[in-house]
Amino acid sequence: MIRSVQHLGMCVGDLDRSIQFYEGHLGFVLILRVSFDPPDYDAILGLDGARGEVALLELPSCGFKLELFEFAHPRPLADQQRPTPARIGLTHLCFEVDDADALHARLAARGIEFHCRPAQSKSGRATYGRDPDGNIFEIVTAVPKGKAPSDS
Repeated sequence: MIRSVQHLGMCVGDLDRSIQFYEGHLGFVLILRVSFDPPDYDAILGLDGARGEVALLELPSCGFKLELFEFAHPRPLADQQRPTPARIGLTHLCFEVDDADALHARLAARGIEFHCRPAQSKSGRATYGRDPDGNIFEIVTAVPKGKAPSDS
């Protein structure tokens, strides 16, 4: 039986830059940063000679954790194309926020790239943004249960 979602892991190109992004812009707190080398993660990751650093960040408001890997070996394969939501696999990380419009304005003023301003959907006001590696994150202000989007 699954008891909870423990964390989400992502490979990043520059660990320091990604930590600064998730701490400085989205409110995560660094709780662990360690180096790893063979054979620490080889069997778990299915890689030979895995070396690098891993950081674990937590969102204090809900306890959600984000695990960021920066590999020295093997070097990560960068996508030749910009990631799109219309691809097989994990496509984005979503954060429910109090006010998507206000957070969007604050982050956009800091140079964070977004696909659009928050727009109304059936589930709330939402938009997709990009982290420094182009990974997609969503911010959404959910429609309260029992209300239609136009009632909000």
